[in-house]
Amino acid sequence: QNLRQIMTCSGLTRGTLRRRLCHASTTASKRWAGQSFQRVKGTQDILPPISTEYSHVINTFQRKAGQYGFKQVWTPVIEKSELFARSLGTTSDVVHKEMFSFEDRDGTHTCLRPEATASVTRALLASSPITAKHCHNLFYAGTMFRRERPQKGRYREFWQVGAESFGQQSAWSDVQTIQLGFDFLSSLGLENHVELQINTLCSSEARQQYHTTLTRFFQGHMDALSADSRMRVENGNPLRVLDSKNKTDQEIVREAPRLVDSAPQLDLDRWQEVQDLLAAANVSFSVNPTLVRGLDYYAHTVWEFTTDRLGAQNAVLAGGRYDGLGSLLGSKMNTPAVGWAAGVDRLVLLRREVGAQTPSSQPDAAIVCADTQLDVLSYCHTVRHSLLERGFTVVAANPELNVGSQMKQALESNPRRILFVGSTEQSTKTVAVKDPRTRTQEMVKLDMLFNVFEHS
Repeated sequence: QNLRQIMTCSGLTRGTLRRRLCHASTTASKRWAGQSFQRVKGTQDILPPISTEYSHVINTFQRKAGQYGFKQVWTPVIEKSELFARSLGTTSDVVHKEMFSFEDRDGTHTCLRPEATASVTRALLASSPITAKHCHNLFYAGTMFRRERPQKGRYREFWQVGAESFGQQSAWSDVQTIQLGFDFLSSLGLENHVELQINTLCSSEARQQYHTTLTRFFQGHMDALSADSRMRVENGNPLRVLDSKNKTDQEIVREAPRLVDSAPQLDLDRWQEVQDLLAAANVSFSVNPTLVRGLDYYAHTVWEFTTDRLGAQNAVLAGGRYDGLGSLLGSKMNTPAVGWAAGVDRLVLLRREVGAQTPSSQPDAAIVCADTQLDVLSYCHTVRHSLLERGFTVVAANPELNVGSQMKQALESNPRRILFVGSTEQSTKTVAVKDPRTRTQEMVKLDMLFNVFEHS
């Protein structure tokens, strides 16, 4: 039907049109011949052995989150752009400059998710109530996307893991969430290479008053502030000036009024409770009054785990309490929530920087096929599958190679045992089993092979 429409519009016959299409295809093939394809700027191909380190970080997080009673959640990589415009703000750098957004064919403004907290909150609000009697502890792992300038530890497609706790508003829930992050980093061997910094943004009411006070203060120093900080003040986001890296800004910030100096006693009592609970849990921390989250839905505790081993990209895990996000996304109920996210790419870099070891996955066996006859290859499959069915890990050397090369390939995988299968073994339904450590070898009946691994 499409071909007929093209013929009608162009006035070409079917044969002429097909010849021209064939010519165009041939021309394109010649143009692409020999051309290699490179990955998109700001992305990375994660291949072994680096992929093993990524898997270790993610698996460690999943195991640790599970120990804390968190359940995994998956949300779409693509979301409606409005979700992040509402949660992050249309004037935020993420939405204004960094988001990969496009208009879908049906006119929907769609984007690749720049972060997961809004996605997880959206999903939960659509499916479950969030109250003290309906708490939800969720974790995720996946890729996020931001069009930033690529540099060490910062990519346009990047991996994150995160934990989100909904339904509790106590200081205790803040500390438990921080403790999960600390235990996760400790499980990666990083407890001595990170520093926990914490701060309070107090309640939304106290912060609104502070917002006005801080705006007036910075308006008196507009000529001295950096261009970015001036824009933040003008756009109604003076809190973000507090964490400016500009040296002149930092000098001005040192003279700025502090939120805790005007906070109500109830907020100060909660803040003290957070610090007391962290101390009781033996989690070392320092208070950083310039640590902020420049979004209205954040309240009370915010924190970062930072390192001095990665240069400018020093934050490896960061989070806070975001009780106001649910109402921004349409909830009519109070939705207390607290959570954090960690950059897997930076954690892998940090582990390599400090020399942390990734446990090697040792297969139970490697199988070497000494004959390429069909019946021997079939028996090799039977031997391997008999162990796989019992949960053992069995790698196979390439049977197209000679036995010596197969043996070398098998040893590279560092197996507990090497299994040799040839015509003799196939005819007697046995397997030659070699221990690479002791270099001893024995013949084992196929139906007794699993005993070698269960008792070794």
